[in-house]
Amino acid sequence: MESVLRGGLGPPRIRVTVVCHNLDAAVIEQRLTARSGATGGLPDGVRVLELHDGIRSPAGPFNHGLDRASARFVSIMGSDDTVDPGTYAAWLAIADAHHSSAVVAAVRTTMTGRVPTPAVRPGHTRDLDPIRDGLAYRTAPLGLVRRSEVERLGLRLTDGLPSGEDQEFSARLWFGGGRIDYAAGAGDYVVHDDQADRVTAAPYDLETRFRFATLLVSGEWFPRQDRRGTRDQAPAGARRPDGDCTGWVGGMGAGPAAYGQGHRRHHRGGRPRRPRLPLPGGAQDRRRAA
Repeated sequence: MESVLRGGLGPPRIRVTVVCHNLDAAVIEQRLTARSGATGGLPDGVRVLELHDGIRSPAGPFNHGLDRASARFVSIMGSDDTVDPGTYAAWLAIADAHHSSAVVAAVRTTMTGRVPTPAVRPGHTRDLDPIRDGLAYRTAPLGLVRRSEVERLGLRLTDGLPSGEDQEFSARLWFGGGRIDYAAGAGDYVVHDDQADRVTAAPYDLETRFRFATLLVSGEWFPRQDRRGTRDQAPAGARRPDGDCTGWVGGMGAGPAAYGQGHRRHHRGGRPRRPRLPLPGGAQDRRRAA
């Protein structure tokens, strides 16, 4: 919560929604109030919701928060994670300047450092192509998403999954035709993967771990996609989920929702090349540049 409120946008331009998943909201409110030093209740711009579904999955609280968002943009964040100071202001500036449908966050983890996804072309951060810029390798939709885009595409995290719940959400977003920009150099989303109790990082049997893949390919959306475009990318997402973990939902921006981007082609100039698997530490970009 603290890092979000230090993200460069103060209330009422940003609101933090804390979803208490199978927890008593009153207990969490007391802890947040004491931690922030606020008098008379929660800090400005913070609200607390309860969700009791008895399911060990991050999809429920994420969807619960998204359903109650009212701002132009929404952003999801894991309960253990943070953002760098000023990050939300920088992301919003990109979205407003380029009329983005989504702004993809640069991500680093506390254990391994920079996450090399999406595997964008060297120096290319604006108006990303879902294939040429390897968006399918980024499964967690971290950053900003225009709320009207969530509604237009009917985006939902897959209920009930302990891991991989974000796969269909992100695939439909990347290949949905809206403008996608990458916020490289605009502050990082920081995954605190040193926490031992993360649901998405827990060990699971293979059937549970890859249930997202069977649900994705057997659902209504995937079979309708162009075999030369979206469907070419699914094996990469299924073989190599990037492990980004996503509990609260934030909303930012004021005014009416707007979506002015026309549908873009998924690829240009014939059959696209399948992007290489990203290499650690930016090695892929260095190899390409050479």
